[in-house]
Amino acid sequence: MESDPRSGDYGVYNLDYEMCYTTGVLEMTRVTVIDRELDTVYESLVKPKNLIIDYNTRFRGITEDDLKHVVTTVLDVQAALLALFNEKQS
Repeated sequence: MESDPRSGDYGVYNLDYEMCYTTGVLEMTRVTVIDRELDTVYESLVKPKNLIIDYNTRFRGITEDDLKHVVTTVLDVQAALLALFNEKQS
């Protein structure tokens, strides 16, 4: 995941996420990062902190079964993304 501005590669990525309604707030249920060639760099389902009251399936496609065994938290996702993308990478 190295960038090389001299060649026109600035290490540009796109992050997308899906949300559900919980008893607390809207919370993340999936995160995806793609590169400029549309290849998936990172993707993970995410277990919300609070109880889910609406999976928002009709818009987001995430179901109760999809998240049944997921243990990855938003903090896990943050750590993974910080390991992939940080200011020290050239």
